[in-house]
Amino acid sequence: MIPPKTVFDAKTVYKGQKIGAFFSLINSSDSLVEIENIAANNKDVSFEIDKKNLEPNAMALVKMYVNTSKIEGINARHIEVSLKGYSEKQKLSITSEVKVYVKN
Repeated sequence: MIPPKTVFDAKTVYKGQKIGAFFSLINSSDSLVEIENIAANNKDVSFEIDKKNLEPNAMALVKMYVNTSKIEGINARHIEVSLKGYSEKQKLSITSEVKVYVKN
């Protein structure tokens, strides 16, 4: 399984904004690959995936979102993708610096 991009840097955002990133997972093997599980490292992370079974050369689209309403400062949020029959997990991440908006 090859993800072309594993980290999305959202740069600076304001507290309360929702950050989103799309990741693609490509089955580069010559056999069917099954996505067994996806787990987030924090409760403020959510995700969607369009398919869990990938034929050779097929792609799955993973949408990952971070709710910044309870985050401040520099941070990284992750999801880990587990494949059936493989021990190594694939980590997908969104990094950002969350600032509190102050009106002048």
